[in-house]
Amino acid sequence: MPTLRRAGIAAAIAATPLALAYRFAVVYRRRAGYPDATSAARSTRRRAACAFEDVVVPSPGPSGLPGWFIPARGRRAGPGVAIVHGWESARDRTLPIAEFLVAAGYHCLTIDVRGHGANPPETLPVSAGEFGTDALAAFRALIARPEVTIGAIAGHSLGGIRALLAAAPPIRASPPSWRRPPRPSRTSSPA
Repeated sequence: MPTLRRAGIAAAIAATPLALAYRFAVVYRRRAGYPDATSAARSTRRRAACAFEDVVVPSPGPSGLPGWFIPARGRRAGPGVAIVHGWESARDRTLPIAEFLVAAGYHCLTIDVRGHGANPPETLPVSAGEFGTDALAAFRALIARPEVTIGAIAGHSLGGIRALLAAAPPIRASPPSWRRPPRPSRTSSPA
């Protein structure tokens, strides 16, 4: 009986962090509001002080990524920034960043990563690799625009991590070396 009791206590201790994380996620969703396509578009368009252009960014997923291109004031040619939202978020949450950048003279492109915002829900969770692929697709769509002379990528939370990885050069691994390490010289004497 004591081993069963110890096993139960160990299971309870192991499950506690998961239960706390789940509770945090539920409270966070309720407080922050889980984004959906219709409320995000309505609330964002109401409070936005910038002109939007609805765009669809081509991506390797089943359909394109809905996004907004927000031109800099005057629509002159200049630098642009692709903005990627975080996990369980949507492009409307990046609007304060975009408004700041537009006021500073940058063109902005913000997207909904697959499975988030206006995209249909995914049957499986979106992987970090897919998140990064979508971030890179947004950057490529941004620099393809005629108004954008040079591009940058920025993100919030997981979007920031994916932005960093999308901006990094591809990693090239060298082939393994099968050579043995050099032997110590026979002429040297031990000290």
